[in-house]
Amino acid sequence: MTSTSNVNVPARRARPGNRRELILAAAAELFARKGYPQVGMAAIAEVVGVRPSALYRHFASKEELLREAISAPFQPTLDVLDQAADEPFGRIVSTLANVTLDHRWAGVLWQRESRHLPPTARTELMGAFQTSVDVLGKALGRNRPELSALQTELLAWSVMTVVISASFYPPQRSRKDDERLLASLAQTAANASVPMIERSPSLRPQGGLTFRSRRESLLSAAISLFAENGSAAVSLEEVGASVGIAGPSIYSHFASKSDLLAMAFRRGDEVLRMEMSQALSGAVDAGDALVRLLKSYTSFAFSSVDLIQLLRAEVPQLPDVERRVYVQSQREYIDEWVYLMRAVQPSQSSIVADIRVRTALNVVNGIARRPHLRGGRGVADALEVIGRDLLQLTPIPQPSES
Repeated sequence: MTSTSNVNVPARRARPGNRRELILAAAAELFARKGYPQVGMAAIAEVVGVRPSALYRHFASKEELLREAISAPFQPTLDVLDQAADEPFGRIVSTLANVTLDHRWAGVLWQRESRHLPPTARTELMGAFQTSVDVLGKALGRNRPELSALQTELLAWSVMTVVISASFYPPQRSRKDDERLLASLAQTAANASVPMIERSPSLRPQGGLTFRSRRESLLSAAISLFAENGSAAVSLEEVGASVGIAGPSIYSHFASKSDLLAMAFRRGDEVLRMEMSQALSGAVDAGDALVRLLKSYTSFAFSSVDLIQLLRAEVPQLPDVERRVYVQSQREYIDEWVYLMRAVQPSQSSIVADIRVRTALNVVNGIARRPHLRGGRGVADALEVIGRDLLQLTPIPQPSES
């Protein structure tokens, strides 16, 4: 549940020889920081230092800019994986880290803003990403032949999620330090001694009940629709129609779409706080608290995929006051994890602890978005192992073979 903050981007003057690259870089950063619906071509042109008409000589539309900003690292990633097929896995992840930092915003754009592309473009991007994961999985499998196919796939997705997690925290260290830490985290995920996992025949139980309360029904429907399509693309009337509520009666529950979005964020924040309170109250020490938090967060992410996506993706769409309140609450939530981490590892800097926490949560979020992995038996236990390793906690005791 991490997001980028809404901050200003300094203006840059373009040199004719690399104007296209500067436009793409400026657009990627603006889309990531402010959200795709909030950024117009004029804003991109202002950052680059050209007239808006000049953008269209390089890109036909804002949509094309988004698609290229997301896809920029895919071919370099595949080139790295193809060229390094026979190299040590550690060298592969180091090179991947370098590619990722060259395209730092692509990960957040892929996970958050790709919803704004047409279905065909999203399908193409998903195919490219899946190909990257598949090729990475083959390299990982050669490095760890003892793994089952499903374990290898889980770890490959985890490694790729670790790598693109660089999008979710700003550069605060030197480039070399960032590369080294990112590669180390990716290698940690690749080395995790995960338990056996099995595919589950079904993710969802048959049947189920819905809310009697119209207000709760609207909130539940809005979370799903906003998560899938982005709140900017969904009207309050569409939310009402999805649960059979039409006309003025919608407004007796929520005055506006902004109110509905803000309520969804408050609900998600309340659940996370409640889960954290329960984990802390039952913990015997900081390490135990972190393990309990990992378990509770994984359970929440797996059961509330749409809500997690909304909390990650729709922050830029909140009204100003609500956005500031949520960003501060999120910062405090992460700070609790960081405080516990530094209690376990006193030598750990707050910056590195913060990065480790965000990376561990992103891995959980990334796997939660893969239905065939999320539903596998033993996947939650495997994520606990990966999370422990990323947070540098004591390994889970293994049963003796006697």
